[in-house]
Amino acid sequence: DAVYQRVFTYDDEGNMLWAFGVQADLKGGARKAAAVCYDQNGDLLLLDSELGRVTRFTLTPFGEAASLGARLRFQGKNDEAAEAWDSIRAYDEGYPLAYRGQGILCYRAGDYRGAMRYYRLADDTQGYSKAFVKYRRAQTDRFFAPVMSGLLVLAAAWAVAARLRRRRARAPRKNGYADS
Repeated sequence: DAVYQRVFTYDDEGNMLWAFGVQADLKGGARKAAAVCYDQNGDLLLLDSELGRVTRFTLTPFGEAASLGARLRFQGKNDEAAEAWDSIRAYDEGYPLAYRGQGILCYRAGDYRGAMRYYRLADDTQGYSKAFVKYRRAQTDRFFAPVMSGLLVLAAAWAVAARLRRRRARAPRKNGYADS
C-alpha cells in the first residue's frame, strides 16, 4: 500500500491472510516501500527506497499458523490443514479465514452441514450457498425414496378402502338395512 506503507499477504487463492506496517521512521516502519520478498528462512524483507534500508520481518506464531494452514490446504493435506486452522483460533477466535479453511475442508470431506456452519462463521456467502445446495441434495436423496414409498402405500390403502366402501354400499340390503 503506497499511501500507508502497509504490506498485505495473500494465500494461493487470493485470500488476504494479514496486513501490517505503518508509515513512519520508527523501527519496522517505512516511508516508501519499493520491494518485498521472502528470504530462505521465510522471513519477509521490505526495501525502503527513501530511507535506504531493508527491514526483516519474522512471522509471529499466528502468522506461521495461517501460512501453514493455507499452504497445507493448497497442497491437499486436509487433516494437517485442519489442525493448523484450529490452532489459529487460539490466537484469534474471530479470524474468518480459519473458519473458511475449516469450511473448505468439511466441504471436501462431504460434511456439508459442518461446512455450512464454518462458512456462516466466516461470513462466506458463496461457500455457504455451495454447501447448502450439496446438503439439500443429500437430504433429498436420503429421504425421497422412503417418503414417496410411504405416500404410495397410503394412496394404495386409501384406494382399497374406497373400493371396499363402494362395494359395501352396493351390497343388497335386508329390510332396508345393510348387513352388519
